[in-house]
Amino acid sequence: GDSNQWVPTSVSYQYDEQLARIENQIATETAERAYEIQQTKTDVNREINIVKSGLENLDFELREEITNALLSIDIPEVDLQPYSTVQSLLATRTDLESKINEFKGHLEAELLLVKDNLSAVDTDLINTINSKVTPEQLANVKAAIPNISQLTTEATVDSKIAGITAAFLPRTGGVLNGRFELHKDDIGLAGLDFSRQASDGRHALMFKAIKNGDKNVSFGTTETDGEVAFTFDGNEDFSWIFNNNEKVFSVDRNGPAAENFYIGNFGSNDTNGRKLHNKIDVRDRLETYQTAFEQMRQGVANASDFDELKATLLTVLASV
Repeated sequence: GDSNQWVPTSVSYQYDEQLARIENQIATETAERAYEIQQTKTDVNREINIVKSGLENLDFELREEITNALLSIDIPEVDLQPYSTVQSLLATRTDLESKINEFKGHLEAELLLVKDNLSAVDTDLINTINSKVTPEQLANVKAAIPNISQLTTEATVDSKIAGITAAFLPRTGGVLNGRFELHKDDIGLAGLDFSRQASDGRHALMFKAIKNGDKNVSFGTTETDGEVAFTFDGNEDFSWIFNNNEKVFSVDRNGPAAENFYIGNFGSNDTNGRKLHNKIDVRDRLETYQTAFEQMRQGVANASDFDELKATLLTVLASV
């Protein structure tokens, strides 16, 4: 019926502002990348147009120079049989055209390389943009976020945690009014464990006997190697009691005491508890010996001769 020990463990966080900030950043990044791509394309097209214009001007100038050179040739009235003038001009023209074509080939290769590099940059930029989250994906994430307006706030959780030491037992120790009930799932683990080091077991359990003043009894390890003991300094009685009122065994400062004692070999326990084999009842045996000794002493006192004493001792010993 008492629910004070239950506290919420969920924490409330608002994501609307963070999501809006991310959306704005993505929109800004997209616009900037698109502008940079368009600017790069514009610059490359301008450079290509400049190179094409220069090439066209160079071609026009070369052709004009060739024409002027041909027109300026003054052919003297000489015997042209030893010369091959037309062939020389054709070879020169062919050589010039070859160099022009070679230059154009190099220029086109350079333009193609620039175009390839631009395509690679464009591809990388597009891949980078595609790797970013889209507004639609953000909208789906936002829609999937549950409504947490009804959850306990972080301040409430902090205040509950701060008040735990007033209503519960602190981790550093304190006074417990009540009891602990231990339900162990692992039988290999101890319910109370003082085994980290030997000193952890010193005075592990502390008791006070009734009507014994301020004397305390402790159970745990001692400073002696391998020793675990009940430690006391008064008239305390350490007892095994059956059924609340039948004392079976007791130890006090005078030593151990028991109404009876058995010696035997232990067998396997059954539903009735302990099993002993070859059992010797020490109390019964001592009582038998006591009776025999008394009879022997009486026989010694009453015998008038050795034969009568011998007969009495044989009779007594026959019952032992």
